[in-house]
Order: sequence, then structure tokens, then C-alpha cells
Amino acid sequence: MKKDIVLGEIKDLLEALAEKADKAKDFIGEDKLKDTDLIDLLGKIGSRAKDDSVRMEDFQGEGIANYDVVKFLNTMLKVEYQGIFDYNLHAENIHDEHLRERFRKFGAMEIEHARMLSQLIRKLGGTPKPSSGHLRRQAPTSIKEMIERHLEGEKKAIELCEKGLNVFTSPELTWALGTIRLDEIDHSRELNAIYDQYKLSTDIVEINKKYVPPKDIDFDSDEPWVE
Repeated sequence: MKKDIVLGEIKDLLEALAEKADKAKDFIGEDKLKDTDLIDLLGKIGSRAKDDSVRMEDFQGEGIANYDVVKFLNTMLKVEYQGIFDYNLHAENIHDEHLRERFRKFGAMEIEHARMLSQLIRKLGGTPKPSSGHLRRQAPTSIKEMIERHLEGEKKAIELCEKGLNVFTSPELTWALGTIRLDEIDHSRELNAIYDQYKLSTDIVEINKKYVPPKDIDFDSDEPWVE
């Protein structure tokens, strides 16, 4: 991992520490039996963390730009990972063979997107960090609701790509974001056509509690496929 990436992560931790110290100080300050010594200590911790966070930028220098890219790519990676999970999970619960295969195809393309993003993150010296906490959501109860959820995810991915294209100038990065954006636009078009077909459907979707998704993608992070 490159130095600027490590320093960027430390800067984020310091900012989070300062925020938590301030919240704790305010919470304790509302107590009738105020612990002035603890409030004073939390104030010093928060102030020092803020100062150190600002100073960290001086040590990063131009490297802070790379860290900003890594954070952005990891944000995109979380969205793509949600797509991998949802498309493959929902495909297993659809009786319509044509629709099931469409979802599997979408899921496979999200895997390629995630692999592309992960390679860029590693090349910049960062670590791919798909979060497991966001994967388990309340299951949709109908095909209509399921498609609406996927359309929402595709819209978010397109918006992120466009944001990145407007901010970053690296040819390799803009090529990747442009490619992913076009794929997600195609997904949205197909999903809208599918939605028109199923929007009046009352079919109930039974989502399995246990699910083993595809294992052909590897990230330098904790195993995210957990219950």
C-alpha cells in the first residue's frame, strides 16, 4: 500500500475520532451530573484529532489526489457489489426462465465492473473494500418491486460514473468509468422494458435465507458473503 493511501486513511480516522469525541462531550454535557474532567478530556482529544487531521495533508502532498480516487472507486465498488449480490440472489428465486437468465447476465457484468474497479484501486496502492453490511436488505415481495430496486441501483451507478467523469482526468480511470456507465445505461433500458412487462404482475417472490453467490471474484478484504 502506498504511503499517501495509508496517510489518507489515518486522516479519515482522525476526523472520525474528532467527530465522536465532540458527540460524546455534548452527550455528557447534557447529563445533570456533569463530569467536567471527562468533558475536558474529550474536548482535548477532539481538538488534537482535528489539528492532526489538518497536518496530515501536509505530509500527503500531491498524494492526496490518489487517495480521493481510491475512496471514490471504493464507493463505486460497494454499489457494484450490491448489484452482484442482488442480481444473483434474485435470479435464483424467479420462475420465469428468460427473466432469470437476464438477471444472471446482469450479475455477471457487475462482477466484471467490480473486477475492473478493484484492479484500479490496487494499482493506486489501495485496498478494495466492498462492505458486507449493506448487502442484507429487506427482501422484495414481488417481481415489480424487485425490478424497481434494480433500476434504483443502476441509476445510482450511472450518477456515480458521471460524477467521476466530471472530476477525474486520468485516461485509464475515465475509460473504465465510461465503459461501466454505458453498461449500466444498457441495463437500465432492459430493466425498463422488463418493468413494463411485469408492472401489473402480482407474483410473489420467495427469497431464500441462505445463498451462495459466485466465487470467481477475489477482493483483498474480509469475506463479504456472510449471513
